[in-house]
Amino acid sequence: MTPWKGWTQSSRSRQRVVACLGPTSNSCVMRHQACPAAASDDDVAHAIGRQLGPSGGVGGTVPASVNDRPAKPDAESPAIEWRAVWPQLLDWKHLATASVAFVGVVAGFFLVWTAGSGVAIVGFVGVGVMSLCLLWLVLRLAGFRWIRPSSRLKPCTSARFGPGIRIGPETLALRVLVIALVGCAIYYVAVALAFWLRLESLLPEFRDSSTHKWLAVIFAVVLAAIALLLSIFRPSTGLEIYQDVVIRTVGQWRLLRIGDDVTLPWASIVEIVDEVRLNHSGLWTTREPLIRLVTSEPLPSTGRLGWDTDEYLQLPASWMAAEPNLMLAVLRAMLESDERRQEILSHDPAVVFAPPPLRERFRVSDVCAL
Repeated sequence: MTPWKGWTQSSRSRQRVVACLGPTSNSCVMRHQACPAAASDDDVAHAIGRQLGPSGGVGGTVPASVNDRPAKPDAESPAIEWRAVWPQLLDWKHLATASVAFVGVVAGFFLVWTAGSGVAIVGFVGVGVMSLCLLWLVLRLAGFRWIRPSSRLKPCTSARFGPGIRIGPETLALRVLVIALVGCAIYYVAVALAFWLRLESLLPEFRDSSTHKWLAVIFAVVLAAIALLLSIFRPSTGLEIYQDVVIRTVGQWRLLRIGDDVTLPWASIVEIVDEVRLNHSGLWTTREPLIRLVTSEPLPSTGRLGWDTDEYLQLPASWMAAEPNLMLAVLRAMLESDERRQEILSHDPAVVFAPPPLRERFRVSDVCAL
């Protein structure tokens, strides 16, 4: 495999980009191979010159931007080598689905404009909000995610370990899904109210019957219950990084305890391994990035989650509020030495975890997929 080395300019810092050109395994849990570290700019240009056109297309020369980028990172941020271990590809199937959701948004708010009663207005607003949320979720699945650093990336301080960085759980997508479910439930409640108040029906004429209206009540209750459960059992896995230790944190509720926080000294971590799990659901297959902190000693039994073993502590990277490739790169950089950890922790988390621009990630991921 040949790496493409370049520099990308984010809003506050420049970060190094290395894209791997090579195959990946087809098993349900795939381990991506790391790119070789050494390659000159001329070797890289020769390797991908036949693949990238003037604008990143196939069959041309290397884009000028690859060779014209600065030779060193900005002094404001630590030098972090970003690799497209888990490529962020533009998924055209999800984009086609997004067009359907967009039609739903337009139809929902058009029906609001033409509604003849307050109940109908509320119901069709629910349809519009649901469609808008689904549009956002589908666009995220299509590749439009990690646009900017999350607000859940914050500095933290421990009385025992000193200053550090906290990576909170990623909950935005789940919250949008909950809003979509609530919007759909509101529509079904409006359908039932229109029937009981003898108002204009919100259902098509061929479904305008008492049976369908009772089904609407059942659907409303079920959707509201699902939204409530998703709000309670939301992702809660986070990470706190200090100079001497790394702590995987889990949320705690009064009636539910899913585990304890696990503290690993950096000295006990011998390797940070990247994995990916393929989740098959109907017509779609999603790839879930996983980061494994391999330890030199058996992992303590206290605080283990179902996916941990004696050999490693597993981090569900897609459930956390940092771009997975960048979180992997930061953890590997911090594993190098105590001085490296001190350097990275001295910067603002929003700078350390600012991912390369989305357009650049799409282009690098396309190179990886060739």
